[in-house]
Amino acid sequence: MRKVIFLFLLSLSLGDAFAQLNESDTLRFGYKFTTTGLIQSGNVRQVVLSSGLDILHYSPVISLRTINSNVYQTFYGVKTDENFISKNFVYYAYQNSVYPYIMTWFETNYRRKIDFRYQIGPGISFRVVNKKNQLLKLSLTSTYEHSSFSKVFAFENYNKISDEINTWRVTSRLFGRTSIVENNLQLNYEFWFQQSIQDANNYRFHYQSNLVFSLSKKLNILAAIDGSYENIIPIGVKHDDFKFTFGISYGNIK
Repeated sequence: MRKVIFLFLLSLSLGDAFAQLNESDTLRFGYKFTTTGLIQSGNVRQVVLSSGLDILHYSPVISLRTINSNVYQTFYGVKTDENFISKNFVYYAYQNSVYPYIMTWFETNYRRKIDFRYQIGPGISFRVVNKKNQLLKLSLTSTYEHSSFSKVFAFENYNKISDEINTWRVTSRLFGRTSIVENNLQLNYEFWFQQSIQDANNYRFHYQSNLVFSLSKKLNILAAIDGSYENIIPIGVKHDDFKFTFGISYGNIK
């Protein structure tokens, strides 16, 4: 299912029908591919591969965005992690300081035993700061979420034994970008918090930040931190994850 959705979104993106909108630029068409990885052999054998694909289409009325990322990891040939997230947006009048959108979100997570998760709903975004070298945005989204798991589990902080959880959520998000050295060094950061309307214990949050150094107009090297916490998980699974990675990106989206 994860691979089918990814290929479907990719084909739409390349066909200029579904795209990512950069957080401040208004490119008619933009793209960015990001990859990091580790391959180790000898006393320890492991493979860690992470990739992301962003594609955009902008117009004064309707703008489209898709953000796709995938992580794959093995240890001594045994798969230990495989995660996929696809966040997709349809914006209306994106150039305004306040604009509405519709979000759809697809996700799988091998370590957290999530077989398939989707969220869909409307939101609104506010540009708090919008300068040449600095951007700060706040967003609020209301979504319906369905999460199905690989088998029937007992969950921490959840009083049901089930293979699925359905709930309504509110998501708050902060996004920022600062040019430290114009056109050469840039800091991006993001934090979002998702709370179930129906269950106070059902919440999660995510944070990420990356420092990007431009080697050329389209080629960049980057260092990134990425962390998340989920309060409702199958018993025996850890609540939090953290990654610190180095990699490269290529494209005309900063």
